[in-house]
Amino acid sequence: MRERDLLLAQGIPRDQIDAGYGLDGHDLYRYAACGIDTQADEAGIPMVTSSTLASYTIAGAPIGGNEIIGRFTWPGPFGFGARPLYVLKRLSDSTNASAEQLQRH
Repeated sequence: MRERDLLLAQGIPRDQIDAGYGLDGHDLYRYAACGIDTQADEAGIPMVTSSTLASYTIAGAPIGGNEIIGRFTWPGPFGFGARPLYVLKRLSDSTNASAEQLQRH
């Protein structure tokens, strides 16, 4: 939540941040008043948690085509140890193309 809030404070729109299913579901999805979803309820809900990466992603590992703009730790299983988490920013298509060209040379 802290990392999501830091991105929001920088003016990043919420629908451009994939903060994981738990936060995305709570922040972005609508809940029907009577408890039954309809297709009309889905209109305008951004599908942030999908196979397509958002502009900003909070992830458990670096992902190709993204720049690491932040790191933080979270407690490991059962509170033992810690695991690293990353705040990633998707590189533009032109940046990706330039990186691929450099790798070929």
